[in-house]
This record gives sequence, C-alpha cells and structure tokens, in this order.
Amino acid sequence: MGVALAALLIDNLPKIDAGMAGLKNIDYVLRKLAWMRSQRIWPNGLRYLWTDAFGLVLLVSLYGALNEEPYLDGAMELVAEVDRVLGRKRGIRIGEEPDRDGQYFHYLAMWLYALGVLGRYEPAYHNKGIALARAIHRPFVVPGRGVIWKMKEDLSGPYPATASAPLMRSRATSPIGSSTNKRWLTRSPR
Repeated sequence: MGVALAALLIDNLPKIDAGMAGLKNIDYVLRKLAWMRSQRIWPNGLRYLWTDAFGLVLLVSLYGALNEEPYLDGAMELVAEVDRVLGRKRGIRIGEEPDRDGQYFHYLAMWLYALGVLGRYEPAYHNKGIALARAIHRPFVVPGRGVIWKMKEDLSGPYPATASAPLMRSRATSPIGSSTNKRWLTRSPR
C-alpha cells in the first residue's frame, strides 16, 4: 500500500497545468506570494512540512509557467532548508515548533509528491523522493492492515498519543505505468 502510494505520487504525477489551474492568474499568485514573504508567513517563516510541500509545488509550477530560474532555485533552496531544519536520519519531522514533533504519513506523502514535481526538472529530486519513500515505508506500513498515521520522530514506533488509533486504510486506484515503479514495487524497501 504505502510503496504503491509513493510510487504513484513520484512517477505518475498529473501535468502541472492540469493540477495548478489557479496559476492562470499569475499576477494574483505572485502578489499573494509577495505578501506571504513580506509577512514572514512563507517561505521565510517557521518550517512546517505540509505548507512547505504545497509551497514547493507552487514554486515549481511558477517555474513551469514563467520559465524564470529564480523559482526553480527557490524550490531547490526550500528542499535544502526543509532538510536542514526538519530532516531526520529517517524521514522528516512535522514542523519546527516544539509541538510539531513526530512524523505524519500524509505529510510525507505530500512531500513525496512535491519532490516528484521538482524531479521533472531536476531528476536528483525524483531520486531523493524514492530514497525517502524507502526510508519511511517499513515503519509506517502494517502489511495487510493499513498505515500508521503518526509515528515518533525517530520512527521507532507509533506516536504515543495515537498508538491506539485505527490504522489508515489505503489502496492505489491508478495503474502503475512506468518500469521504474514496477521495479520499485517488487523490491523490499530497506
């Protein structure tokens, strides 16, 4: 389940144009981004993986729409900053604030998607996403039962407050098309 989800998110991404219809009003998007920066909301505020994942997709989409290098550079700088602030030996912490500890599966899935979008232009980020998916798969996925939605920061077990929570059930609904995915799905994550 988890590997299939990661593979779908990384290799079978929808076209940026279809997924980012809001970018049709580029001036509005750029004004909002400038306002967020001036208010130190994003990308220069405290790191929060969920927001950073959406922001990464936005920056890459702006690069795709405008073909202006600063957006691609900003996207790569954002990944480096997330790695620096939130990155852990295995996985990525929820956020920078003390109460944002642990790792959420759905935050990591969104980050994998964002890395896949960036990987369209910079293939090293595609590989980074695959490495992350492999690192987090085994701790989160309970074969045949589901996915633990929140883990301790070091992935040593379920987050204490959620240890008795039911597992998330998921199923891939799209076919896995690329040969990369087929090879990834047949290997055991390490």
